[in-house]
Amino acid sequence: MVFRSMADTMERFSLSEGARIQRSCYVIFVTVGMQLPFNRLVRTVEAWAKKHKASDVIFQVGPGGYFPSGFSASQFIKPEQFEQYVKKADVVVSHAGMGSILKSLELAKPIIILPRLQIYGEHRNNHQVHTAENIGKYEGVLVAKSETDVEDLLDVAITFTSGSAISKSASDSLIAHIQYFIRNSIPKSDA
Repeated sequence: MVFRSMADTMERFSLSEGARIQRSCYVIFVTVGMQLPFNRLVRTVEAWAKKHKASDVIFQVGPGGYFPSGFSASQFIKPEQFEQYVKKADVVVSHAGMGSILKSLELAKPIIILPRLQIYGEHRNNHQVHTAENIGKYEGVLVAKSETDVEDLLDVAITFTSGSAISKSASDSLIAHIQYFIRNSIPKSDA
């Protein structure tokens, strides 16, 4: 896997490795998607939250997922509730699912992503690794390659203020390029 090192991430956000949490109250939303559990991620954030005495952590654990003790958790949430949790969150922690990533970027929320790995039976292939490699280039997306990285990135991310949001819709330029491609890709009939 090719991700930024933790030192690169700390430098990217102008923080030293010894950076400490500057606030005592923050909201963390952990989401693993609706298809599969992701217990490795849930247990990691649970351990971090207990260590830091964080109480406002909301978990969406997926079907058959591990329920962390002492925190609000559910297997599934409706799309409207998902959006409300992202809006409320200071940081989102997620698998490398595009829905979670795009909603976090749309609402200008920092997101920590830990890709599911095939080797651990967390998914049928490593497409989330490839997603993370590509999406990790965007501001506000922090990619963890291990559980330790998730914990370190949480220490960093909870000190952020909101960034700039992405648009909910495609730009006029993108639409024009797609229209041009479609018009010029369809063979002309000799009618």
